Parts: sequence; structure tokens; C-alpha cells
Amino acid sequence: MMHFDPDEKMLAEIVFNNLYCFAASKENKKVTFREMLYSKELLGELESLKINKTEDLIHTDLMQAPIYMNFNSKLFINFYTRAVSMKIS
Repeated sequence: MMHFDPDEKMLAEIVFNNLYCFAASKENKKVTFREMLYSKELLGELESLKINKTEDLIHTDLMQAPIYMNFNSKLFINFYTRAVSMKIS
């Protein structure tokens, strides 16, 4: 059984919660083709992740996928900024 540290778990929750909110959106909310394509590509990136356990959270595949996909979430940006600050300290 694989154990994830709390930061990895929080990062996964941020990304997957965003995808869940997109998938569970109300029927009357209009979704653009671009939003749908982005979500599909993000899911593809997440599916292709390999389990690569490193101590450096900043360079994990789970961190790189949202950065590569230009994941536009305030929670993610705050999380990433905190991770970089902790690494610098």
C-alpha cells in the first residue's frame, strides 16, 4: 500500500476537486469547448503520471502536470508558492 505525505494529498485534492466541480456543474451552466478540451487534456496528463516517490515535492510529476497545463487555480497557486517558499527556506 502506498502512503502519501499530507502535501501530496492536498495537491491531489486541489486538482481533483477542480475536475469534479467541472464534471458536476449545473445543467444551465454553459461550458465552452475549450474548457471541455482542457479538462480532457488534464485528465490525460494525470492518467499518464508514474508513481515516482521523491523527497522533493516541487519536482514530483503530480506538481509538474498542473504547471505544464497552466492550471489556473488560486488554491494551486497558493500551494505552489508555499512549497517553493518552504524549499528556499
